Amino acid sequence: MEAVRKENDRKKEYLKSYQEAVREEQRIKDEIEQLRLDKMCPSVILDDMPHSHNQTDLSAYAARLDSLMLDLKCKLEDKTELRHEINERINSMHCENQKTLLWLRYIQGMNFAEISVRMHYEYGYVLRMHGRSLRNFPLDEK
Repeated sequence: MEAVRKENDRKKEYLKSYQEAVREEQRIKDEIEQLRLDKMCPSVILDDMPHSHNQTDLSAYAARLDSLMLDLKCKLEDKTELRHEINERINSMHCENQKTLLWLRYIQGMNFAEISVRMHYEYGYVLRMHGRSLRNFPLDEK
């Protein structure tokens, strides 16, 4: 029983990482947008430090921004891949009700009360079905 609980907790953490990836993707997109603005207007950066304004400083600055942007795009790609993987694993499940429940819970971020209303099931039944869904969720297959 304890092993099943630990396995289900592992699966829940994995599934919850979808919403974390969504939030992280948005943060990365915001950061990329800020870098683009900084790249277009490098003189806007105010740090009260004396700077020489020669061409090599600007090219070094642009190279640094390009490097940061590339790093952020790689992170964004990783988060997008994680979201895609979670979605694929949910969609690979055989039972449509379990698939729907996991999709509503972990992709849409709904709570169990909202899911019970949406699926027209009793709250307790949704909780039991969630447990079965976790047992049937293919975490280690891919």
